[in-house]
Amino acid sequence: MQYLNDIIHFIRQKFNSPSGLIPLHEPRFTGNEKNYVTECIDTTYVSSIGKFVTKFEDMIAGYTGAKMPLQQRMGQQPCMLHYCFVMLNLMMR
Repeated sequence: MQYLNDIIHFIRQKFNSPSGLIPLHEPRFTGNEKNYVTECIDTTYVSSIGKFVTKFEDMIAGYTGAKMPLQQRMGQQPCMLHYCFVMLNLMMR
């Protein structure tokens, strides 16, 4: 259970929310996000492919050391949740 507390603590620090609601649903745009979205629309890469998807996958692979990181696409949430359970060796009860 300590790893869950560590994750919660990390998230609370990032959102500067020591207690109560953690506003994970509120986007925070602090950089070039609008430019990136505009580029995706202009290049018609508004889907599961494109240079930003590849860049994201490469960054995740570099950070985790994974050879082939998985990305979640719309409609794959149950499948991805199952993968997380398998990787964490959790059983559904």
